[in-house]
Amino acid sequence: MSSFLKGKLPFAAKSKLVDDFVDFCCTDLRPFDIVSGKGFSRVAQGLINIGARYGAVDADSVIPHRQTICDRAKDHAKKEKARLCEQMNKALESGIGITTDMWTDSHNMRSYTALTCHFVTEDWSLTSRVISTLEFDSTIRKTATNIHEQISKELLEVGISADKLSKVVFVSDQGPNIKAALKNYRWIPCAAHVINTVLKHAFSEKNEPTFMGEVTGQITQSKHLVTYLKKSGSTLNLPYAVIQECETRWNSKAAMLSSIAKQHREIRELLKEKGQEHRMEGIQVEVLTTISEFLSLFRDASEDMEGDRYPTLNTVLLWRHRLGAHCEPRFQDPDYMRHIRSRASELLNEKFIITSTHKIATFLSPRFKSLKVLSHEENIAVQMEARALTTALIPTLQAQSEEVIQGKTEAITSNHI
Repeated sequence: MSSFLKGKLPFAAKSKLVDDFVDFCCTDLRPFDIVSGKGFSRVAQGLINIGARYGAVDADSVIPHRQTICDRAKDHAKKEKARLCEQMNKALESGIGITTDMWTDSHNMRSYTALTCHFVTEDWSLTSRVISTLEFDSTIRKTATNIHEQISKELLEVGISADKLSKVVFVSDQGPNIKAALKNYRWIPCAAHVINTVLKHAFSEKNEPTFMGEVTGQITQSKHLVTYLKKSGSTLNLPYAVIQECETRWNSKAAMLSSIAKQHREIRELLKEKGQEHRMEGIQVEVLTTISEFLSLFRDASEDMEGDRYPTLNTVLLWRHRLGAHCEPRFQDPDYMRHIRSRASELLNEKFIITSTHKIATFLSPRFKSLKVLSHEENIAVQMEARALTTALIPTLQAQSEEVIQGKTEAITSNHI
């Protein structure tokens, strides 16, 4: 019935609205895709509803002042932070995870620290919530003490005091300062960061054979090619998008090389038409394809272990095993790939360390509890450690159970009274 009551907008009215949007974007210097967001649609629907209920009104009397919006946003943030504090402190009884990362905006020369909390809600839903993104004081050094002070202060604001940090497991990269800042707490290195470090050093030219310089040179040349294609607008004439690499993410390098290799003929023809064929000089498609195929498994591993909607600790052992096998030498490999696999294997052994925590997490996962990637002796050791941890938890679980029963009994008694 409601579909019959909805008015059908005439074409002329819709066309006029498009003109108004064009004028809006040009006058206020806003991107065209501002109209494609869900939030914009909600605001537009709200304005339509006001007009339908109160008739034609002056827009200036409806649209709030920017300061009003700012103040309301602060109120919403305060309420949301209080709700987050309540959720986290309830989850803290069983334990939570906090990931932290630091980065620098090279353009503005400002450093930031982000804290994200991961916990299981009362309805057994895995949730990730950003606690804060803070600018690091540029007047002080990024020492372990200063980093620890900033993190502790921010956690205290959400109700996680120093005496509760024993219930927190921190995850970060392996930077010496952040490691030192978290040395007194339970800490696990971010596996995706470890993979990035492994690949960064595996492809380094430092103290490497001459042919590695040629390989890294092709990667650099590919980066320059993608930059040219994007800046010149040439990507519009290609069947697929070319991917720009990010300096700190080796996953993006794999995507970049693959995006060139799969359409190299089209790129070469395009450059020929523009008199820019020299931009493909030194780029060998076979090398790009081989390297991108090698990197693809590392990309899959990183993306899987970076997931925040499902447990990932139980997959670290499995991915470490797969990557180790992936780095074993192949008979048909050219010299540069034999070197890369060998170097990556050494770095995995050096930097990608599997602990008992990883093994127990895998053992506790129903799909992987057989621990086939471990030897029989290692398997038995994991089972014994898991049994010991479970036994140690029994008194705590019994106490919690008694508290729940007592609480329910008191509630029933008070209801009868």
